Amino acid sequence: MEQDRAITLGHPSYVWRFGQERRLDLIRRSMSLEGRRILDVGCGLGMYVRALRIFSQDVHGVDIDEEKVAEASQELPNRSM
Repeated sequence: MEQDRAITLGHPSYVWRFGQERRLDLIRRSMSLEGRRILDVGCGLGMYVRALRIFSQDVHGVDIDEEKVAEASQELPNRSM
């Protein structure tokens, strides 16, 4: 069942909301993101990867859920340097 899998893997909501915006703001207050190399561990569908690419094009995400990575890669293609 998809819900059981989401609970096991700890999937959050996949809708950008106030909480995600608040977390991004906290990150931005603690360090400059402009032009940085950024790795989002546990990226899921790539919501933060997408948001962080506003500040840098060198943003990458990894996740153990191959289905979510494949889905995210359709909109956020893998990039190599």
